[in-house]
Amino acid sequence: MLIVNKKHHELLIAYYQHELRSLPEGFFSIYRRKKVVYITRDPRDDRISNRNKRRIVISTKEGQIYSKLIRESSRIKTKLNYLNELWNSTYWTPPNKISYPPSKSRTGTLNKERYINSLEMQNPILSSSPLIDYNGRKLRSKNELIVCQNLDAWGYKYKVEINLSPDGFTPLYPDATFFIPEIDKPVSVEVDGALDKTNYMTKSENRKFNYFNNGFIEFKDVIFLRLTYSYEFDAQRFRDLISAAIFCNLSDIVTS
Repeated sequence: MLIVNKKHHELLIAYYQHELRSLPEGFFSIYRRKKVVYITRDPRDDRISNRNKRRIVISTKEGQIYSKLIRESSRIKTKLNYLNELWNSTYWTPPNKISYPPSKSRTGTLNKERYINSLEMQNPILSSSPLIDYNGRKLRSKNELIVCQNLDAWGYKYKVEINLSPDGFTPLYPDATFFIPEIDKPVSVEVDGALDKTNYMTKSENRKFNYFNNGFIEFKDVIFLRLTYSYEFDAQRFRDLISAAIFCNLSDIVTS
């Protein structure tokens, strides 16, 4: 789990507490030779408790739905326990209580609402090479594919080539835009490959100018993964840039 600093640690705890509150809790068992799930807490039904459990047969449609929710609740509880144990072994004082979603002093040009409402694969420019099929997406390059694979591996939700153009003429279609839940913020990533070639370097600099000229801030709204050669993708460098993006966005989050 990526933890940038103390404030980020507090935000992660607040985020997972928020997620846990929104899910039912319970456990799996056997009742009369049938697999069942017991619900001990349900945010949609305050009558349910440890003393007033609800039992649902897993093979039913409702049982399937609740089984998935209980597994997700268990997964989040494990993450939250880890974060709390790590906090207690690192710091003397308890974490600050932060409301979620967190309040911010700056929302920026790229915000959650814009990300949610955006459609994928909006770049109208024809690709010079065959498109790559990946999980229902049409990707333009191997580097874009590696970006998606890494975001999947790290658990981030993302969209490829959404339209961030401010006027319909300035081409802004980031390779991927991923959502960082604990800071409640999307961040775009552009892979600038083959920078050893003058035409690619010029294209990269012009693209960065378009982002900056339209209110995007590097590391807060967009990160640029710069590669000297197009085939030298550095996953650790990408991970470091995500850490830097989280760190830079922390200054916009109001905790008191």
